[in-house]
Amino acid sequence: MDSAQLGELLDPQYTYQDMPLPLFVEKLEGIFSLFRSQGESQLEVLTGYCDNLSCNPRLDRRTYRFYSKVTRDYLDLRFSLEPSDDGLGELIAEIYQCYCFNCLEDNNGWYGDSMVLTSHLDERTDFSDKPDVMLHLQLAGAAVKESAHWPQRISKEFLEAWLMKYEPTYDFIEVSSGGFDFETMSWDDFYMLFYSLKSHLDLVTHFARDFDDDFLNNSECSEMQIIEKLLRFDKYLNEHEFTYLTLRRSDDVSVQIHTHSYWIEGEEFDFFAEFHDWFNIMYGLYVHRYYALTEAETDEYLEFEEDYDPEYNLGSLKFHMDIRKRARENGEYIPLRDF
Repeated sequence: MDSAQLGELLDPQYTYQDMPLPLFVEKLEGIFSLFRSQGESQLEVLTGYCDNLSCNPRLDRRTYRFYSKVTRDYLDLRFSLEPSDDGLGELIAEIYQCYCFNCLEDNNGWYGDSMVLTSHLDERTDFSDKPDVMLHLQLAGAAVKESAHWPQRISKEFLEAWLMKYEPTYDFIEVSSGGFDFETMSWDDFYMLFYSLKSHLDLVTHFARDFDDDFLNNSECSEMQIIEKLLRFDKYLNEHEFTYLTLRRSDDVSVQIHTHSYWIEGEEFDFFAEFHDWFNIMYGLYVHRYYALTEAETDEYLEFEEDYDPEYNLGSLKFHMDIRKRARENGEYIPLRDF
């Protein structure tokens, strides 16, 4: 797993996975570093062949699986060879990750995960675009490098400043990304980081502003007011794809919310944690109270419903409120359950 030595053996006049040699070696070293962090010191080399016969058939192709005995994860690479100038040997003309590798060694029946040697469109030697695209590629790269030096705990104010600084780049990518024919770009990592951090911050600040302590402690609120709040928060979570939230409490700091390996903290987070606890308790209570199906209807729904996730629907307050609304429109009555 010596990427530096590999770089010395390869010819910089060629491209490897359509990338210049230094970038290819850098990406390969990233994969080797991951193997080493998992306790691997030397990869096994397994033989096989590429099933894709249309992939550079003019070249002598040789394909190998580089395999870790520690994790069983692997990297499949295809080497394309061509005769040397003197005709006495062969040169490695291309190296690509192989996605059609047929391994001749069964490894007791199974392997782990395939490592990915990513090649973005803008990293290829033939890529060129408008100056504004090149500018925002540089800014996105700088933003990701900045984030790599952040402490694990960051304040709301620190994050807001970073988001403000790079928001023009995020907006540019959002408008422009559809113009690259579904190819990945090196700014994709920045885009996902920015989106995740901003969406979590927006979640907390939005509901800290929208809900107040009086509402949480006001026993005089009607059921319909409570249900409206529960449905609104649930809708927000679904629309913004918050499948789960990780909150952490400790004695010396305010509540923190976790995303993208960072813990964000700030004054609003304390209230949001209180609201989130209230939501989880009340949501379960009201799903139980307004559950609209009998036991037999529930079993039938689970057995025959073709929805993607019927069990999720059964735990959704909106799902049961919609059933009750249709029942009322049809003149039917579904009794409420006791809390």
